[in-house]
Amino acid sequence: MIIRRLPSLNKKMKNRKKVVESTCVSLITDGIEVTSGGGKTLIRDMNNTLSKLARYVTNQKKRDYRKEAAFRRLKWLTVPQIVYWQSMKTLLKFKKDKKPHNITDRILGGDGKPRLITRQQLETMPLTSRQGWEVRVRRWWEEMDEELKSDEVDIRKAKWGRKLKEYARNNYPKDGEKILYGGL
Repeated sequence: MIIRRLPSLNKKMKNRKKVVESTCVSLITDGIEVTSGGGKTLIRDMNNTLSKLARYVTNQKKRDYRKEAAFRRLKWLTVPQIVYWQSMKTLLKFKKDKKPHNITDRILGGDGKPRLITRQQLETMPLTSRQGWEVRVRRWWEEMDEELKSDEVDIRKAKWGRKLKEYARNNYPKDGEKILYGGL
């Protein structure tokens, strides 16, 4: 199998990417934690929009366009990956700062780590509760890499932000998974 190196972005594409990222992608990223509990349809629609933006930036025709290749070339995450990345980034900020108290008291235990949710608790919750941000991040915490769980992680530092984003890109499914959609 021959792996082709993707061509770098030319100046015109870089300008388009900058404009699209500063307007559209930033809107998707900033509002993701609120809208991500809306279910599969909303996430699929946002993903389709992001895909169309990627096609515009890379200036490809419909028949030539390949979503995964374009996202890899632009170094973009899919919407489910953005949901994971933003949610875990927020949790790590809460864990480090211990603020706001009303949220951290509910999520974090006495040891400063998120309280885990049992299977029995999940089965008694309605679907809308399982899709909520708090439940999702507590479930994702169990599966997250130990290096990112350590107390020395300060997500505000670029090094850790890049590591978390790279972790999301490489380890989180591009189309989401059961936790995102409230499954057991």
